[in-house]
Amino acid sequence: MRVFTNSWGLTLSIFLTIVFSVSLPFSFDSSYFISVSNLSQIIVFLIFFAQGWCIQTFSLEEMGFDLKGLFRVHGLIFLGPMFFVLIAIYFKIIPVHLADGFFILCILPTTVSSCVVYTSLSGGNSETALGHATLSSILGIFWAPLAWMIFKAGDQHDELFKLIIEIGFLLLPKLFFLVLIPCVFGWLIKKIVKIRGLAKVDGILKQATFGGILILVYFSFSKTVLVLGIYGIFELVKDSVVIILFFTLWLSALSWFVTNLFQKDPRLRVAEFFCASQKSLAVGLPLAVLLSPNNSAMITFPMIFYHLIQLSIGAFFVNRIKRSFIKL
Repeated sequence: MRVFTNSWGLTLSIFLTIVFSVSLPFSFDSSYFISVSNLSQIIVFLIFFAQGWCIQTFSLEEMGFDLKGLFRVHGLIFLGPMFFVLIAIYFKIIPVHLADGFFILCILPTTVSSCVVYTSLSGGNSETALGHATLSSILGIFWAPLAWMIFKAGDQHDELFKLIIEIGFLLLPKLFFLVLIPCVFGWLIKKIVKIRGLAKVDGILKQATFGGILILVYFSFSKTVLVLGIYGIFELVKDSVVIILFFTLWLSALSWFVTNLFQKDPRLRVAEFFCASQKSLAVGLPLAVLLSPNNSAMITFPMIFYHLIQLSIGAFFVNRIKRSFIKL
């Protein structure tokens, strides 16, 4: 229940941070001791260090070696949402200025905390949920940047390979030093070094991640307010909300249908459903800063609103799934 409460606490804190950034945007004065860009990169490093610290590789063993299940769940996580987004972009249902944000949203890994808690509260197999969530976090570190590079180069088919290489040279060093290295470093330190008061360190890192995400949100939305103004922010919200609702319904319906069709074990079915229908804000926000630093607010809009809606829909399904288990 503590993780469940923290998920809603993060959402409320992000909402208040957005309101604060609209009311009092950061000035981005060049006279500051450290630039916003450098500070953002330090925060991203710390967030992914904490992500690596929290990776629990033993959960992969608990998940078992069901290859069909692995392909099904992670296909739903990484590829299922992409059909909706690419079709919506092609038919101009998603506005051009929001296309990047929706694409990054669809290629994100699942969230570890809420999908495990929802699975547990529903009577599902929480060990399997933790295993899938852990694996998706590892895969997402590699998959999201690769898919992003292909997406950004896709408008110019004649020079696709050349553009992928160019984008790769710009992104890969950042991803290596600010995502991969801190993840591995955090995981190794926790695994190798014997630290007293481990639970206390876990708590400190979670709070640091929490605070880092809020700072990134404040910087990105402040920049948008300074460029678009308050009226532009409201227009952005208006353009986003309906599409995010349809995206959420699509992903939830697709996950529910596929898991019910192919997974016969009810406890595993619940775990697969919640893993397939969630997206990680903790991974998405720092990735948005790295992948598109000049457009980060446009990218973070869809994932922030989706995070709020996915928590609400998850809570809706928990009660109904739990009642269905009671009837069995």
